[in-house]
Amino acid sequence: MEVNNSTTNGNLQAIDQLLAQGGIFDPDDIDEEFYNQDIDVGDYIVLFHGDLGTGARIKTAQEYRSIEETPYHRKQHVVFVPGLFHAKMAAADALHRILVKPDVAHKDKTNLYGDITVLRPRETGIMLTKPGFRRMHQVITYAGISRRLDCWRVLAERRDPAHGDLDQFSESQPMLHELEEMAEQIVQELCSTEDLSLERLKPKSERDEVLENAQLINVYLALYEELSYAMNLGDIGRVETCILTWIPLFKSTGKHIYATFLEQFLLDLHFKYPERLCRAIRYNILINPTGKPAKFRAVDWLVELHNLDSKVNHGGQGSNYTVKRIIEESSLIGTYKSAQEVVAQNFALPKASVLHAEPNMEKTLKDLGAYIAERASHVFTAGRKAVYCVPNMLDKGHGMMAHGQGGASDEAGKEQDEEDAPNADDIIGELM
Repeated sequence: MEVNNSTTNGNLQAIDQLLAQGGIFDPDDIDEEFYNQDIDVGDYIVLFHGDLGTGARIKTAQEYRSIEETPYHRKQHVVFVPGLFHAKMAAADALHRILVKPDVAHKDKTNLYGDITVLRPRETGIMLTKPGFRRMHQVITYAGISRRLDCWRVLAERRDPAHGDLDQFSESQPMLHELEEMAEQIVQELCSTEDLSLERLKPKSERDEVLENAQLINVYLALYEELSYAMNLGDIGRVETCILTWIPLFKSTGKHIYATFLEQFLLDLHFKYPERLCRAIRYNILINPTGKPAKFRAVDWLVELHNLDSKVNHGGQGSNYTVKRIIEESSLIGTYKSAQEVVAQNFALPKASVLHAEPNMEKTLKDLGAYIAERASHVFTAGRKAVYCVPNMLDKGHGMMAHGQGGASDEAGKEQDEEDAPNADDIIGELM
């Protein structure tokens, strides 16, 4: 479609053309002698997915058209569903703003920046500015794994000094109930923000700022990983629960448009929409293109993947990179992909395709684990100071919501839209 999706009118044109491609037209424009439309869209709902900028423009269009006479002209059938891929990108960016972006944050080697120097030693500069979703996603994942393993190491050694590392602990063949008990203890000691708030009220001589930072970092990384894990499993109920926690985090990190839209989405889903519509939204907010376990993806990610194929991979180059060429090639993308798959299989080239195997991170995780253990981030030392005290943005966000602070203007929404726009690496990274 040759429409401008950055405008309200462009989004209306896109909606009309999408419906027309599906055989749904404006009832006023149908000539019954030549075409018989059995579906009156005024009696139905059509779900539209996209980034939050698209949602804002659809909402504006519906407000402007609320005085129209027919449901079709009021766009009453359009229900916007926020894209979870963009929300996940926003979550990664929120953690970047809290743990990496502040100038003083990368002067503290016990903070997440210290983990970055081990995980991506050649990219420390770009990680401080605009790392993009894919890099930040990998840092959060691997840093979270290493920090939680260090928590297990510390607790195992505390319970039995003979277990100096996790290899010795695993050789002791602990029982399942022991592992469950230790896991609960780790959560209570290192992932409880309530206990942390009490710790920060103590005199400085009785506090350990490095351990307090480690507690909050573990909480932030675990919240992101739970959201990502729930989305991959297609567990929409768990996704909704995770979003409840991310709303105050978005508020406190300045991503007000995400906080506002996601909050309104949950309110509509639980208190406004009828039960059958809620069920339809929940069953279609995530999709599984491959049909494999734990391979669910957000609908807006699939849209971005199609955009990558049509605009980048097969959109032409140089003077041939035009809107007309992109539209002409778009109908052949399926043929191109099929041909590429046939060539890859016939010449035994599947390992050279875009989708690679999971990287072997064993050595890197061991190095990072040794780095964290050397700094004793999860061992209490009274009076220890930190260069950067990680702020408790969960408490701040809840406070802002309680006092009605933080709003999303149109300009802020546009800026955030551009900032969170995915690139090719971000889209391909979700394939891994």
